[in-house]
Amino acid sequence: MARSNEQYFTPFFRLVELVSWALVILSLVYTIDRIPSLPAEVPTHFGFNGHPDSYGSPWTYALMPVIMLVCLALVSGFVHFLPTRFWNAPPKFSGSSNFRWYRTSVGVSVLCEFELSVFTFLLQYLLVTGQTHFIAPASIALVVAMLGSVGVVTWRGIRT
Repeated sequence: MARSNEQYFTPFFRLVELVSWALVILSLVYTIDRIPSLPAEVPTHFGFNGHPDSYGSPWTYALMPVIMLVCLALVSGFVHFLPTRFWNAPPKFSGSSNFRWYRTSVGVSVLCEFELSVFTFLLQYLLVTGQTHFIAPASIALVVAMLGSVGVVTWRGIRT
């Protein structure tokens, strides 16, 4: 299958996407490597107050990187292979505006892949090392960073 959307990928987008994949794979490998050293029962869910409210097998920690690998595959597949006629582009864009819109859309998608892979890596590290009290603040900080960076990329893409 031809990669019809390659014209919208910059070398920077390709690098960021590669780093995203590497981080999620590294998260999975790190987690699986550390599972034997974890107790038989580990916290698997945390309430709003940051305290664990559910426990399970340490192997449940490997689910997050596996789910993120599936998500990365889906997003990458869409931005690389889904024809742009199926993208939800505003009808008023045409010509060079259309090209900028698609390139910006690819940039936002790749940036979200990266930020979610950073979150996955950080979450796995915090879970495996038992530093669960940092999960909520780290999650909030990464959501704020993601929203801000997506806004900046979108604004710059539309303005240029």
